Amino acid sequence: MSDKLTKKDLQAKIDALEKELYLYKNKTQLARNYSIVSAENDSLKKQLHEKKEWWKKKVKEEEEEVEDEDSE
Repeated sequence: MSDKLTKKDLQAKIDALEKELYLYKNKTQLARNYSIVSAENDSLKKQLHEKKEWWKKKVKEEEEEVEDEDSE
């Protein structure tokens, strides 16, 4: 049995190594992108919380106005 690899086997190995190299080259970029998206997500959560609080306050004020009108 021969230890030589066929051209097809060598090409498959080259392709696998190129994919692995691509992943390693882009790991820092992927990590950076994740941190950017994570920061944006935190910012959006904060904005959403602020808007919810604003709406709760607005609804409470409206309810108080309606109660004041009803009591008169």
